[in-house]
Parts: sequence; C-alpha cells; structure tokens
Amino acid sequence: GNALRIVRRLTGQVLSLAQAHTLLAGWLSRRRPGEFNQALMDLGATVCLPRAPRCSVCPLRRLCRSSGQGPAAPPAARPPHVTIAYALARRGARVWLVRRPAAARQLAGLWELPRAPAKRSAGLGPGGPQAGVSTSGTRGAAAQGPAPTT
Repeated sequence: GNALRIVRRLTGQVLSLAQAHTLLAGWLSRRRPGEFNQALMDLGATVCLPRAPRCSVCPLRRLCRSSGQGPAAPPAARPPHVTIAYALARRGARVWLVRRPAAARQLAGLWELPRAPAKRSAGLGPGGPQAGVSTSGTRGAAAQGPAPTT
C-alpha cells in the first residue's frame, strides 16, 4: 500500500509490487533498515496520501517525478462471485461437520458444515430447503467427513 504508492509517485511509473520491492531494496539503509521502513510507512500514512497527497510538506518533493499525481495504479481485479450451498445434516442432537484442510488458505483446520458450489437458482435461500434453520440448542458432535474443496 503505502510503500508501493510512494515508489510509484517518486518514479512517475506504474510499477508492479516486485519492481517496487527491487527499487526499495536498493534504497534501504543497511545500518538502520527498521527506521527506513518506519519512515516510509509514516510518509505514506501522513503525507503521501492516496487521494489528497500533501506535496507541499513532503521531504521528498524535490525527488518526486509526479508531484502527487502519479501514474494511475492498475485497477484491482474483482474477486469472482461464488455461491456456496451448505448442508445441515442432523441425527438427534448431533450435527455433521467437516474439517477444513490444514493447508487451506482460510480458516485452516476449523470445522464447518459440509458445502459445495451451487447455482443461485438451486432453490436455496429464502423459502428454499432448510431456509432459516436455527442452530440454537444443537450440541453437535463433530464427525469427520469429506474435506471441502476450497
């Protein structure tokens, strides 16, 4: 965020994160790298702001090739929309849960209801199967099941 914005503005170029990292590595103070990093973060948080840079008080204004305008950053890719259906399988007071893989990118190793990708028109949601199911009062004994795909 801050460091990438500062490097882009200083150079007047749209740089990838890897390109900015290479430049920053060359600029990094070998004697005081922590102070350099902190100064860079502070500069981005207080002076070289994303929408309203304060160029008149910037200590690097003489080196800056963009005067706060900077090249436009490439637009962020929108994450794909994914609809997921969850199944609620109960036997008495027990609820079937599956454990997320230890290598999962999110919530690794945690337990969840079994799920699968679903189409929006699959009859799920308000008025569909299991709509408004309450989980209150279920003590649910967890049972190992198939691992989720994500």
